[in-house]
Amino acid sequence: MKEYLEEAEFLNRARSGEPSAITQLYERYGDTVYRIGYRLTGSPVDAEDVLQDVFLGLPRALQNYAGRGSLEGWIKRVAARTTLMKLRQRKRKAEVDLDHLPPGPAEGGGRLGGAGCPPRIEWSWRML
Repeated sequence: MKEYLEEAEFLNRARSGEPSAITQLYERYGDTVYRIGYRLTGSPVDAEDVLQDVFLGLPRALQNYAGRGSLEGWIKRVAARTTLMKLRQRKRKAEVDLDHLPPGPAEGGGRLGGAGCPPRIEWSWRML
């Protein structure tokens, strides 16, 4: 019973954002969060971003932790969700907005390789 009270007190300190409690969580689960981020992104830089995002947002996220499962399992799920959100954001940034492309030949933008093209592009079209 005493161990449960200590854990509840520890979680309350972490929820309030107490640096020593967040540091203890980082020391316990930081490697696990990094490995999840690295496994899902394949990038050490992105894994470090995930690690930072998880632990910076942990005091706020702990407000939703109900204690029904292990804290480690819950933090793993937070890390996985954070990583997936990062991957979705990267995908959105990589998509090209087709509405903002320059006009092509059919829209009056001139012929390919014509006078309106930069010299390097004009030269490459002439080589074909």
